[in-house]
Amino acid sequence: MWMKERFMENEKRKAFYSEKEDLIDSIFGFLLALTPILQHYKGIGVNAGFTILILLWPWALFKLVVNYRKLQPANTGIVLGVVAFMVYKEIIHGASVIRLAYAAVMIVYLLAAACGGINLKKVISAAAKIAMAASVLICIQSLCYYILHFHLQLVPTQLLLPESHIWVAGAQTGVIGVTGHRGDLYRPSAFFLEPSHMYLYLFPQLMLVLLDSGMDRSRFKKAILFSAGILLTTSGMGLVTVVCVWLLFIALYNPEDKSFAFKNFFRKQNLLLMLAFAVCALIMILTVPFIRAAVMRFLDLSSGGAIAGRTRRAFNLLGTMTGAQWLVGVTTDVSHISFNMPGFVATLYKFGAVGLALSYSGYVYSLIKVRAPYLWISALIMMLSFFTAHTHGSFYMLYFMFILIQGDQEPGMRRALRLPHGGSGKRAK
Repeated sequence: MWMKERFMENEKRKAFYSEKEDLIDSIFGFLLALTPILQHYKGIGVNAGFTILILLWPWALFKLVVNYRKLQPANTGIVLGVVAFMVYKEIIHGASVIRLAYAAVMIVYLLAAACGGINLKKVISAAAKIAMAASVLICIQSLCYYILHFHLQLVPTQLLLPESHIWVAGAQTGVIGVTGHRGDLYRPSAFFLEPSHMYLYLFPQLMLVLLDSGMDRSRFKKAILFSAGILLTTSGMGLVTVVCVWLLFIALYNPEDKSFAFKNFFRKQNLLLMLAFAVCALIMILTVPFIRAAVMRFLDLSSGGAIAGRTRRAFNLLGTMTGAQWLVGVTTDVSHISFNMPGFVATLYKFGAVGLALSYSGYVYSLIKVRAPYLWISALIMMLSFFTAHTHGSFYMLYFMFILIQGDQEPGMRRALRLPHGGSGKRAK
């Protein structure tokens, strides 16, 4: 009887601590999911996003130490190149204590996530809830603008960093761009600072719910909500992404066995649905004004276009690089550059081919060795790096890597690896 009571008491204690740990993981996961949004706001000495990373760093370090036995190649392969990049970029053009401390913060988070110390399911779940809230709010913003004729401002511009001033007018009006000129298109972004920021946050969530087997009603509703949220930003890249992701879903999903695979592509039903979807998309482009305007921005080859405006001058800058600069980069000081630099160009200009290869290593690893939907997310991130800087910015890179690491950790997601001498590609326990 005494032994039974002791056993029950131990079980209750375990359940209590497990519940508390789950609550802590949920809170920390939510805070980490907020960092890409808060990077533009004032924090304690630094931006609010990095303030959160610093405050949570002791917890991440503790989790890394507790799980250090799992720091084996089978678990950390996806982050090793990115960890090396974090060190390389802080020392290649001159190191400082602050820069090395910054690298240490990012490295601990990457390694803690790779060894299972950070509950990435909580982070991604929190990000999904934030994405759903943003999608609902952008629908409300659009209704307020088109029906009630006012812009519902959801960005607290008084809390922004001084360097975020170029987005203030857009956040306050929804129609003024970063150049200060009023546009013809209403471009809301919920509580995100800029439409493209919202798109970058939402597209992985859309792909996670849509490009995988076992579709159910709940996931389908989320996919529709995320799609609506991205489309209402009027982002040209967002529009193309939504169309391509839904086409991919229609092409590869079989509702009979709920499988998502290439074998489903040549099903007669899938081919007919793809044709019908393409026709509907074309009709919407021709008849819905804001969708047509988004397409025109995407196709516009002038400096005001969604793509050309982001890339033309940046790629011209690479023509000024010579000799060893192609290998190790030119400088980390780009304050003299007044135009947008996509992630690919900025990384090559600052850190050369060495830094470029290291920075892409995590994305390439996931593309090659992890199954859908994560390989599709990796592929899109790599394509977007030629148009936007955020794929190589610290906060969105960490956000993307958290998602890809989770994919690498999910049972059955990693492709089998063939190693010499009878080795296996199983994960270390």
